[in-house]
Amino acid sequence: MINRMARNSDAPVLSLRDAMDRLIEQSFTPFGRGSFAGENAQSVPANLWEDANSYYLHLIAPALDLSTVDITTVGGVLTVSGQTIQSTPEGGKSVWQEWGPTSFRRQLQLPAGFDADRCQATYKDGILTVTVPKPEQVKPKSIKVQVAE
Repeated sequence: MINRMARNSDAPVLSLRDAMDRLIEQSFTPFGRGSFAGENAQSVPANLWEDANSYYLHLIAPALDLSTVDITTVGGVLTVSGQTIQSTPEGGKSVWQEWGPTSFRRQLQLPAGFDADRCQATYKDGILTVTVPKPEQVKPKSIKVQVAE
């Protein structure tokens, strides 16, 4: 019988108290504390979906400062960046903060031949939607079967 509880003898052993302290520290780390690629920026959750005519990029960005949103296309890459804001009521003092002002940047490789002038962006209910119409060459085509004579 294999002992599934066996552990690597080189692995450090945490006391229950240390494990709980680590869990609490990781669970309550304020959003926006990390960084990547040397930038002070966070990723916002994104979904990408498509239909026959367009691609749709949805970014969850509550309290988005629309004046900071920058959507560009260079060399077939769509880049969306911006900042969320947070306001504290006048005279108020933060007691606990899990989210706050955050910078973000997301990139997406687009198919060859897309028309950047036809791209659109809208913001509603905390979701930034970027719509990228598909180029004609990547749209589905229907081929009718003909009867050979």
